[in-house]
Amino acid sequence: EPMAPLEKHPFASYGFPWHRTHTIKRTVQGTSLNWSGFYAKSKKSVKHSVSHVSGTWTVPVITPATSHTYAYIWVGMDGASNHTIEQIGTGHKWGNGVQENIAWFQMYPHRSFRIKRFPIAPGDQISGEVRYVGDGLFSLQLKNWTQGVVFEVPPKFARSEHAHRSTADWMVSLPADHHTLLPLANFTTITFADCWTKIHGLKGAIGLTRWNNAPITMT
Repeated sequence: EPMAPLEKHPFASYGFPWHRTHTIKRTVQGTSLNWSGFYAKSKKSVKHSVSHVSGTWTVPVITPATSHTYAYIWVGMDGASNHTIEQIGTGHKWGNGVQENIAWFQMYPHRSFRIKRFPIAPGDQISGEVRYVGDGLFSLQLKNWTQGVVFEVPPKFARSEHAHRSTADWMVSLPADHHTLLPLANFTTITFADCWTKIHGLKGAIGLTRWNNAPITMT
């Protein structure tokens, strides 16, 4: 049975998420202090090779904690091997006895933005998509299939003249407060599905043998 058409989310006002997101903090090869997930990249010329990335996940239930805990889930490009990131996703926090959920995006090194009034609840099926349009312009979309809503970042917020487009990323990460990583939420398990990317014009899943792929483990 086909999905019902998604209602376009109205233009929203923006504000900061709880904290800034942060570039990857590596320890040793394949591990990081604040990123966990997978990335894919070209086996040959890497820069400007990725043009599209998409993935789907389910909003987790956060286990109650005695202090504030956090987890950001997102798809995007870059950051695994350079200092630009084009990303969109959801953020989840346990604090003051309740779970809070937000939608957000960032064109790093520019600041991150919260997408206000975007409905999110535990158990919702979310899809994120980042596509390079051309001339420094990107298309970033977030869909809530459960609640029938889609949001596309306005073009004036979706431009980056310096994006490398070197990797496709599917990640769970931690925000930082003044460069200090915050406590990780206990979300049990987050699973990405329907993950694909387009590299050098070829569309395929993470594990396609035509390109390199690798996990990043949060330590």
